[in-house]
Amino acid sequence: MKNTSIVLAGTIIRMISSFVLVLIVTRALGPKGMGEYSVILSLYWLFQKIATMGLEPIIIREVAKDPSKASFYLTDSIIIGLAAAAIMSFFMTGFGIIVNYPRVIIISSAVMSGTLILTTVNLMFQAIFIGIEKTEYGFPGIMTENLFRLGVSILILYSGYGLVSLCAVFLLSSGVRLVINFLTAKARINGLKFMYDRKEAVSIIKTMPLFAGSQVFNAFSGNITVIILSLLMGMELVGYYSVAMRLVGFVRLVLQSYKVAIQPVAARTYQNSKEELRKFTIKSIKYVFVMTLPVCFGSVVLSEKLIVFLFSAKFILSALLFRYLIWLLLIYGASMVLSVILIGSNNQKTDFFGIVINMSFRVALSFILIPLIGYWGAVIAVLSSLIAGAVYRYGFIRKHFFKIPFLRITWRTAAASAVMAIFVIFMRNLHVLINVSAAAVLYFILIFLFGVVKTGQFPVLRRLSRRRSAQ
Repeated sequence: MKNTSIVLAGTIIRMISSFVLVLIVTRALGPKGMGEYSVILSLYWLFQKIATMGLEPIIIREVAKDPSKASFYLTDSIIIGLAAAAIMSFFMTGFGIIVNYPRVIIISSAVMSGTLILTTVNLMFQAIFIGIEKTEYGFPGIMTENLFRLGVSILILYSGYGLVSLCAVFLLSSGVRLVINFLTAKARINGLKFMYDRKEAVSIIKTMPLFAGSQVFNAFSGNITVIILSLLMGMELVGYYSVAMRLVGFVRLVLQSYKVAIQPVAARTYQNSKEELRKFTIKSIKYVFVMTLPVCFGSVVLSEKLIVFLFSAKFILSALLFRYLIWLLLIYGASMVLSVILIGSNNQKTDFFGIVINMSFRVALSFILIPLIGYWGAVIAVLSSLIAGAVYRYGFIRKHFFKIPFLRITWRTAAASAVMAIFVIFMRNLHVLINVSAAAVLYFILIFLFGVVKTGQFPVLRRLSRRRSAQ
């Protein structure tokens, strides 16, 4: 519980600091600058994931088995990671030159390629900390890196500096985290030394392909649309699309946290019986819809107000895209549960094929549709690819395990969400924050009135009910 909480806290800090930075970038650099910033980050995350090639789970697993070998695994992983990161940093910079990106993106990519190298080493330290079940050792570095990056970035952007300087802050903040990780490891891990073991290094390299596939395909799936959009439609449209996707991604953090919570339960339930797994799957999908449907309905109604409030009127086009992209949450949430069920039932190969299908659809449809209908092609490609991956996963589960009555488990939630949306429409003249808050309270009441959830499912309410009965 401690380790999971610390990892989640680090994720929340990164997400919030990243989201706040996007708010600042949109105001300081406008749609075009936001597009350039999004392209650089997409390239960075893509090549960074390729550089690590599954090293993190390998190191975590092996160090967890034998913590006494932490020194060997840290040294070996850093050497392997540095070599791979150096190659990927070269390709990252070279890609911008080959596709003839603007000069500012090429220079910024060169600066961010240094961040890629430092981040890879930081991830190896983080893997060691997780492997010895001391995730708190990595938290000071994560917190300092993100707060330092956010603070200095705000300062330089409001001082009139641009994208290259912003990327330099990323490089500097990664260096700060690396220093903290190094000092923490030396001080807190007894006997830690930098010791190379050729045999262990070869073993790691041989194991990497087994772990790399899903990571690399996920990296392509998550970043390729922005890159294709930048190549075919220009930076300004990338900016509009990225703002909408950033807002969706921030909300998706809740679903990712939910996934962490249900993963061990799915594996344990599968060991008991298929019937228990079926009930667990239906309940998990039900609560995904409880979390996502009101957000989707409300965002459709309030998209313009939300975007203008958060990012300024310059990004009004993002509101139109956001109105459709928000439905990614619903599809992603259901697909996420299906993925957890497949992995928990030892069908991770099927889940991997779902990732491959997702990426294949996204790349193919992006290249076909973006030249024809612009940013709408990107929206259709993203939505269609997620649906394709979810349908494939569900097809396997339906054939080998059970059917899922989607309509039966969603109609009450959809009805409550629709009533909430009607309320939001009538109250649209209120400030967006007041409207959202009032809608959230109303929805919470409606899911009880519509019988979506019962009082007994909430521990606090259950205890209150028992006290009243006793009185």
